[in-house]
Amino acid sequence: MKANTKILSSEIRRIRGQMPVRLVFFIVLLIFATAKYFVYPEASERTIEISNLLLKITMFVLSAIILFSLLTTLTPYILYLRSKGKPEVKFHHADDNVICEIECRKFPFFLAGVLKARIVFDNRYTASILLEKKKGRRMAGGKKLSLPDIKSYYPEAVTIFIQDYFRMFSMQKTFYFQASITVLPTHKREHEIKSQPIVLSDDEIRTDTIHKKEGEFLHFKQFESSDDVRRIVWAFYAKNKELIVRTTEMYSMYVSKLDFHVSFSNGYADLLKRNTDSEFLNYYKTAVWETYRSVKTTGKDIHFIPDQKSKSAAEHGHEVSAQISGMNWHPNKIYDYLNEAKVSICCISSLVPAQDIEKAANFTFSSETFVVFVTLESFLGKINIPDILALIFTVPEKKPGWLFYFSRNGKTILNNEKAIRDILKSRNINHIEL
Repeated sequence: MKANTKILSSEIRRIRGQMPVRLVFFIVLLIFATAKYFVYPEASERTIEISNLLLKITMFVLSAIILFSLLTTLTPYILYLRSKGKPEVKFHHADDNVICEIECRKFPFFLAGVLKARIVFDNRYTASILLEKKKGRRMAGGKKLSLPDIKSYYPEAVTIFIQDYFRMFSMQKTFYFQASITVLPTHKREHEIKSQPIVLSDDEIRTDTIHKKEGEFLHFKQFESSDDVRRIVWAFYAKNKELIVRTTEMYSMYVSKLDFHVSFSNGYADLLKRNTDSEFLNYYKTAVWETYRSVKTTGKDIHFIPDQKSKSAAEHGHEVSAQISGMNWHPNKIYDYLNEAKVSICCISSLVPAQDIEKAANFTFSSETFVVFVTLESFLGKINIPDILALIFTVPEKKPGWLFYFSRNGKTILNNEKAIRDILKSRNINHIEL
């Protein structure tokens, strides 16, 4: 029922926005139609004459205003259509904000009124920008967009509205274009990540401490003439008549890049409401970006390895943040994604099934792995007495998120969180909860 009501109200707003004659005009007509009835019928003849004169003056003034409003709206609208002008729409990032700038060049003479542009994102979110007169015949304006989700948006059209000062008439023209804008995650806090790069095939980065490389004492190889005979395993020779030697134990101060794995696996897609699901996804993306930035600030070279390909194009050097913005929850298993990789840092959420985490930990997590565990409990917040009292005695604008704990779905996810936490602790895996 609520969904149908929202659809109906949005459709009414859409139709109302397309009407060239606005509500103010009908209010003026209503005043015209009812003005004469406000004259007191039993008043003196002199009073009636004065009242009628005032009404005529008022109607004359209102008629002039209506005519002025119509001309100042209709004239530039017709001229703009004849000029075949088209607005230019540009998006860019500034201080973690998305800025939209719209410019109409060679706009016809605009005597009075209001010119604004409206952009619709994904048929759900709108942004209205007031355009002001610039040097020459330019009308331009800009605005910081308040888009709710960290993802890519694809606006397809911009509508130019030409309105009079009294908002009685509104002429509009829609222009279609192709563009995309990515809302990037913001970096709000630093996290302490206790992880060293795990040795891979190539050595590139110097570390603070020495560590073992391939060539452990229990590894063997075939005997060669240049090998030390003291390393021959005689017990193996006595049994198999083959000469093998233990490989030398080596230490190095150099390792290759630190691999940062990020899983967006979601085994509980049907348990979260739409708003909670999208808001927790934003929270998770922010945590991933904060983790990446925290490691980068330590001077370590980090290799970002997500579990999906992002459609978001890198903008202004924000390559990794743009990749994070374009990711979404998916049902794929985390162990299929890791695939026995050597994991330095792995970011997971409460929506990854605990049995999948345990299976992944069996073959890919080690004592050198650091896990960043982003929990739904941290996102929803803890229960406290002031919030309970406010919920009982007042009507809050938004219900607190911790009410989800008392639902059946909430208990299922919280039990999964506890199971993941127990797995990380039982295996002595270094981790942090965000």
